[in-house]
Amino acid sequence: MLVAHIGRGLVLCLLLSCSPNPDGASVPVALDALKPSGWSELPQAPSEDQLRCAWQRTDFWSISLAEGALVVEPRPSGVVRDPLPFSPGTGPDRVGHRHALEVRDGFLVGFNAGEFGGGLWWFSPNGTRSTRVSLPESTPVRKDDPFRAENVRGFVSFEGEILVFMGLDHLLGRSGHVFRLLRTAGEWSLVPIAAFDASPAAWVVEDNQVFVVTQGGLWTIRESWQVEHVHSVDLGGLVPASLVRDAEGVLYTGLRHYLLSLRPEQDYWTERWYAPRECVRFRVENDCECVPEEG
Repeated sequence: MLVAHIGRGLVLCLLLSCSPNPDGASVPVALDALKPSGWSELPQAPSEDQLRCAWQRTDFWSISLAEGALVVEPRPSGVVRDPLPFSPGTGPDRVGHRHALEVRDGFLVGFNAGEFGGGLWWFSPNGTRSTRVSLPESTPVRKDDPFRAENVRGFVSFEGEILVFMGLDHLLGRSGHVFRLLRTAGEWSLVPIAAFDASPAAWVVEDNQVFVVTQGGLWTIRESWQVEHVHSVDLGGLVPASLVRDAEGVLYTGLRHYLLSLRPEQDYWTERWYAPRECVRFRVENDCECVPEEG
């Protein structure tokens, strides 16, 4: 894997790498080539003490794919507001981040204001009419879910239908759900699929399945709405917010301070953790002082 700097971000050339061989053809480059780019692979997952130090950091990383290249760059801050051809107004559960999806009879618009609430609404094409799309009584509830939150995290198209992710992670509480959206008798409704162990933070659709990362690990949604928790890893406090998958099936997620890759094996996933070279670990006894990589 070869890495080139572009502005403040990094482009990691995957698959057939950016590195040419003598006859001009591209050849694969090992993941270890991350090292000269400013990233170092950690020998093991961060310890609890290292994670507590990382929670104090303000460097958040975002990952995306562009023409076969994995782009790692500082995560944008600020409120997400998908565009609409009208003003949805304000009011209870109509503030915060806004995710909008155009549908045949108007727009589905989800709001997320964190601990201050959120909700899903249908709007007519010109925005003059709106209806709240509420959780059905049949929504599954995990015994440790204190919220049953309706904060909308986003939409995805899968199996010819629209899925909506909802959830909230606040303090020690975690809540997460995925629903199908159906239009029947002139109204939109939510059909529960599953409850997650935490809020769905990021997802990607690949090979007839949806991969979802939460603060509790990795989940999959497959045909016939089979949902499975396939890998446990505590990402609490690391705030995952992006997820991509390369041609080898490896998943990458950007976190607070770290990058994490998950590689599928026969019946499990292996983790590889990366940290900025100038701060590969923390000297905990010195108020979490950064320790750079040696050499």
